[in-house]
Amino acid sequence: MEFEQYISHPGDEQGEDPILLTDHLRAVSHVMQSDLTEDVTTAQGVELQTLAKVTGLTHDIAKATTWAQQHLRGIPLDYSEEYRYHGFPSALVALYCAETYDTVDRRDAVLAALVVAHHHKRSAPPDPTHSKQIYTSNKQNVVNRYRVVEYQLENIGQHSGAEAVANEILEEAVAPGYSTSWSDFLDWYDNERAMDTLAQALASRARGTRYYGDLIRLWSTLKHADQLAASLGTDLTIHLEDINETSESVWTTLQGSERTSMRPSAENSNLTTETLERFIECELPEETGIKGRLNKLRNQAQEQTVKNVETLVEMEDSVGLVTLPTGFGKTFAGLAAGLRACELTGGNFVYALPYTSILDQTATEIERIFDVDVTDPSFTLHHHLSTTLSNLGEKYTDADIGRSVGALHAESWRSDLTLTTTVQLFESLAAPTGRQATKLPALQDAVVVLDEPQAIPERWWKIVVDLIGILVTQYDATVILMTATQPRLIEYGTNQLESTTLVGDREVYVDFLKENPRVEYVIDESIGSDTKPIDYRTAAERLATSPVSEDDTLAICNTRASARELHARTEDALVSSVEGTIVKVGEVLNREMERTGVSPSVDELRTLVVDEAIRSTEEEVPILAYLSGDIRPDDRQLIINALYDEDTETEPLLASEHRVIMISTSVVEAGVDISFDKVYRDIAPIPNIVQSGGRCNRSFDGTMGRVTIWTLAAPPDRDQIPSRVIHGSRGTEDLPLLHATEEVLTAERSRTIPEGRMVGEIVDQFYRHINTQYDPGSDTLAKYIRDCRVNDLADERMIEEIDDYEDVVICSTAAERNAGGMGESTIISEETLLKRSGTHVSAQPPAQATTMDVGNSEYYLVDAQSEHYDPVFGLE
Repeated sequence: MEFEQYISHPGDEQGEDPILLTDHLRAVSHVMQSDLTEDVTTAQGVELQTLAKVTGLTHDIAKATTWAQQHLRGIPLDYSEEYRYHGFPSALVALYCAETYDTVDRRDAVLAALVVAHHHKRSAPPDPTHSKQIYTSNKQNVVNRYRVVEYQLENIGQHSGAEAVANEILEEAVAPGYSTSWSDFLDWYDNERAMDTLAQALASRARGTRYYGDLIRLWSTLKHADQLAASLGTDLTIHLEDINETSESVWTTLQGSERTSMRPSAENSNLTTETLERFIECELPEETGIKGRLNKLRNQAQEQTVKNVETLVEMEDSVGLVTLPTGFGKTFAGLAAGLRACELTGGNFVYALPYTSILDQTATEIERIFDVDVTDPSFTLHHHLSTTLSNLGEKYTDADIGRSVGALHAESWRSDLTLTTTVQLFESLAAPTGRQATKLPALQDAVVVLDEPQAIPERWWKIVVDLIGILVTQYDATVILMTATQPRLIEYGTNQLESTTLVGDREVYVDFLKENPRVEYVIDESIGSDTKPIDYRTAAERLATSPVSEDDTLAICNTRASARELHARTEDALVSSVEGTIVKVGEVLNREMERTGVSPSVDELRTLVVDEAIRSTEEEVPILAYLSGDIRPDDRQLIINALYDEDTETEPLLASEHRVIMISTSVVEAGVDISFDKVYRDIAPIPNIVQSGGRCNRSFDGTMGRVTIWTLAAPPDRDQIPSRVIHGSRGTEDLPLLHATEEVLTAERSRTIPEGRMVGEIVDQFYRHINTQYDPGSDTLAKYIRDCRVNDLADERMIEEIDDYEDVVICSTAAERNAGGMGESTIISEETLLKRSGTHVSAQPPAQATTMDVGNSEYYLVDAQSEHYDPVFGLE
């Protein structure tokens, strides 16, 4: 069967023309080459642009078969479905073309073929060992596969139109000066020859990190180019006529063109160091005394970081370190360094944080500083609950992924600044899915700031070092690790990279804390292997009966079950101590939402809480608050702001005459602006303890704060104490981070540790101890990278318990409840409800939860007024 045109993608119902096969192949090849700089080579020294040219031009060439063209046009096939498949026969053409280059050895020629064969794979990049089994064994199914391929290749030669397309593409794909045709390719092709070639190149052996890096690099570059070309279709073909060199960014050309609906970025982007400096100058008021000296140190840290990052971008195989105590301007220093590095390298800025709650807060701050929003092409917020969409049009790609141009731009991290999670970053480098893979080309020359790297799960420490090595050595990325408690990942984890401090002498900042301590850390008698943990009744009594009745107190627990039990016993102890009632913030908040149907403002919530306390006959009515991941993010932030935010009309609850006690999980530790007089922390690794200290006397106000480190017992109906549950690794007895903490703390002669010593010597001792005594990190995960065991790596998750969690949408306001089918009318759309991260909780959904499908995603909906949502504790 002959066709007037040979197409790669059909037209659509909106009248879009089909995409010609030759146009698509050329477009994909062009985009791939534009994503790779000329100096990027494989481990064998082969220019990746050469392999990109070959794979791009050949990846869909077997769509020229009669059966593929029938399928694209919706014509029923007279053969089995396998005859329309194009991946493996196209891969054999890629192998043939790659071998025509004198500079390409067999290893890299087969690498190109492997990438083409699996370019429609969604779950992970191709696994060389698995590919050897399915392409080179003598099993009958493999023999049958080659028999079908032989028919497919011959079919192209039997139809003049198809052969003309193949001849045209082959001439472009082979080495310059090499003359060839489809007939020459058929003469070259032989089943046994192809099988032997693949078998030799895919033989099982230690392939090395570079081979893994080359594989995911080429596969992800093809994935991105293929999806972009399919998404834009004929539009891209028109634009490529205006581009003479493959070095010019396709995205830049598209955004700058008047021929598409894609909104270009602002001509003068606000994402600059100058904008940040102006904001800081206006934001930091003139101060005297301790706060004035602190501001000078903040400015010094930022200036030194910006200056030193200019040296870092010129260095090879080096990672930058920003190590500053909490409150010394670490975030501003990291932003300034990242922006300056981008100005020098021309790359994108990827800012990775460990928790989605911090991401949303940081995104709000970035929008305020730089006058951008998350739909602007220059700025993307990307995590699993965010609306990741640049305002670049809504035309969709092929059915493989189904992303609009705007979504592809944002999820491929093509914005000037992308704010994402540590999980997104490293799981996209470790056997990425087809959807994740499109990010990787944007990492070339990128600036990657890892905020709070100590939060990376200990099991991933070794593999993360390897992945950072791939970023630095293969993508020429500038990587900066930024935290108050630097985990020394590079120093102890590799001899292939060096670390470079960007803030100068850290001791300057530590000495300031030694001279002006905000807090002291007290080691409770329950700490140590020979001591008994504290039961919850005793712990609650200590919280309720503070020697200073005005002291506001925060208790941080390791698990939700532990936090709930401590809250219940603290409530009992408070009621007993004041011989009356207490005010529970969560109850007040949810009662108001149920009454009015809307969420109160910060000022309204404060007024409601204080009014309820005043109505009591007791002189001193304590306020009890609770935070955990079971509570809606919107409500958590509202409670935090009601306690501490000073940029409002009413007085923060923590500044009121009423004593506040809050029980929380570790959700309060990172990125939460709040300050208590006293903090109690269930034992956790030293970095967590230091972070808990950051929630105590943050502004050097009043008397010195105190952080007490204790060990809480197992909650009722639980077998293990919380610290062992949450900080375990590879089994309950393997607790290197916790053991190292206990050993370092119990070795202290004094039970009281000044802040300066804690953030200085104790942190250093902790990481030295764990790295020299426990060999942290999984050797198995690191071996997956080095042996290129992609299928095994694809089964791994950085946060394992996430696999058991679902997105549960809590419907609290009238609009949310109506949109979720719990009210009488729909006020907001279902999609708006589901895409708002502030309503989501990641947890195991109740058995009776309502489900709702949007696209390919399933959401669970819970009515906040039902028995499944507690006013204080959140999702049951």
